[in-house]
Amino acid sequence: MSAFSGAIPAGGDRVRYLASKRLYIIVFPTVLLCAASLAGAFQTETVFGIASAIVSLIGAYAFGDLLFGRSVLGCAKVIAVGFALGYGLTSCNTWLNVRHQPGGLSAFVGLDQAALCGGIAAVAVSCASLFALGDFLEPAIPIGVVSLATTQQAKWFVITGFAAVMYAFLRGDLTYMGQTHNSEGRITILGTFAVWLIPPLFGITVAVVLVAKDRLQRLLFWALVFAEAVLTIPLGRRVFVYTLFIGGFVARFCPILRKGILWKRILVVGLGLAGMYVASIAFLYLRFAAYELDPQTQHTLRAQVSEAYHVSQTKDYAEVAAALRENTVERGFILGFLADLIDQSAHHRTGDGQDLFNQAIVEIPAAIWKGKSAHLPISEEDLANLLFGTNFPDQANSIMTTGAVDFGIVGALVYPFIVVVLMAAFLGAMRTFATPLVAMVSLLSGVYLMLNTELDFSAYLAFFRNGLLFAGFVYLVGRFRPAWRGTAAQSAL
Repeated sequence: MSAFSGAIPAGGDRVRYLASKRLYIIVFPTVLLCAASLAGAFQTETVFGIASAIVSLIGAYAFGDLLFGRSVLGCAKVIAVGFALGYGLTSCNTWLNVRHQPGGLSAFVGLDQAALCGGIAAVAVSCASLFALGDFLEPAIPIGVVSLATTQQAKWFVITGFAAVMYAFLRGDLTYMGQTHNSEGRITILGTFAVWLIPPLFGITVAVVLVAKDRLQRLLFWALVFAEAVLTIPLGRRVFVYTLFIGGFVARFCPILRKGILWKRILVVGLGLAGMYVASIAFLYLRFAAYELDPQTQHTLRAQVSEAYHVSQTKDYAEVAAALRENTVERGFILGFLADLIDQSAHHRTGDGQDLFNQAIVEIPAAIWKGKSAHLPISEEDLANLLFGTNFPDQANSIMTTGAVDFGIVGALVYPFIVVVLMAAFLGAMRTFATPLVAMVSLLSGVYLMLNTELDFSAYLAFFRNGLLFAGFVYLVGRFRPAWRGTAAQSAL
């Protein structure tokens, strides 16, 4: 029985299952809480580095366990992995690169050691509680992607989904760094849908190609896998990396990868790392091209790609590689905003739910709220500036930062659990009431969303809205195309 079937397996699988449970319920939380206590007690940069290394190592193990191991899938676990990598790994990387500079990390990011240690301690406590309570209380999410990938419905979804994404790029609804705005300053419906669709589309395409028996079909879908991966590069490095993870996560369930598993894991990791490096370099060329083009004019992605090619012919590769390392150190450090918010909230009155309310308002469709663009609430950074007397520019927002603005450290720890409850309920409803395709697309899109640290509560509200709209669309299509019909009971879900 699969570890993702939602039930406790028997025999040898049961031993591995219980060992995994002990790891996530007892061992990892204990180590993380010790790291948090260490950071809170000593508040030095060295201790900060040790704590961030512990958080990132546990996050990397859990990430690999989801990708290659037999770890059960749960919303709390995925969010914890996202926090551990997004906050812990990036913090450790920056600390390792700047610790010998004058003033160390504190001078580099402009925060004192106490605030930095408080931030990484909050992340460690959050990951510990998510791992422990999530694995203990949350039922495993079952996976039935292999049975879905053999259906005509999945193949039609891959072809039409790819066509929709390509059309969004050709129309200009998707471009460098994601969605564009129309003449009224709104994000287009097609752009919003395409961004939501890309990660699950890539995952299901990988599943289809790995179970396909016809040679021509395999060639076609391998071409689509490559094209979809390339299309994610202009959207940003995180989009590419986590979309790649969705493909690898789906691949672990396909029979072709269950034999000769060690060398195949090494091959997958090697190809993934190589792909991430190439994508990062390509994205930097696009960024350099954006600097070269007139910033007052909105340029098409085609023009930017053309300029990026010109830059690649004139700019030395060593200079680009150095810029990549520098960019990873500077822009990769996203803990600063959370650490500063937690520190400031201890000395000022918090928003008492205002930030969460503002984000909910933003997601009200303009078709329902006439004149929405003229009455949008202030951003999280502006609200924090009003409350705390700070001067934050655009920052790395997350569920934890939303909680910190609203209720300080308590909100930073509680808000992720609110998201866990909502996501588990939504995905459960999709498995019960929607078709297998809709349930799987929603699940893979949800996993991608929860892995992304830099997404706040509004992103989850948009996810619920898009999932419901997609379910309605598939239902209507199924009324006219029998191949698209299906019920949850017909799937291995």
